Amino acid sequence: MIFEMLDVSLMEYIIKKGKPSEEYIQLMIEKLTQALKYLHSKGIIHRDLKLENIMIRNMKSGLPEPVLIDFGLAEFADAKQVNYSRCGTAGFIAPEVLNF
Repeated sequence: MIFEMLDVSLMEYIIKKGKPSEEYIQLMIEKLTQALKYLHSKGIIHRDLKLENIMIRNMKSGLPEPVLIDFGLAEFADAKQVNYSRCGTAGFIAPEVLNF
């Protein structure tokens, strides 16, 4: 395998490395958006996205890459299906979800 898996979340990585550059943030958002687009194309919704559920792997190229983890609340969903279930980590749930 061409990478070494690090046991740090994106949150821990940011704390250890300090404020990331704008280019790094752009790369992370792009990679995470691609991952979510792929999951959604397969009908999977994660339902618990947060910094602690994004791990960092260190590529030999020197660029750290995000890896989505913790699919414990994930579900398969039809594009026409509306999901009204409340789930997620309590501190990260939007107030409008709780008021629904």
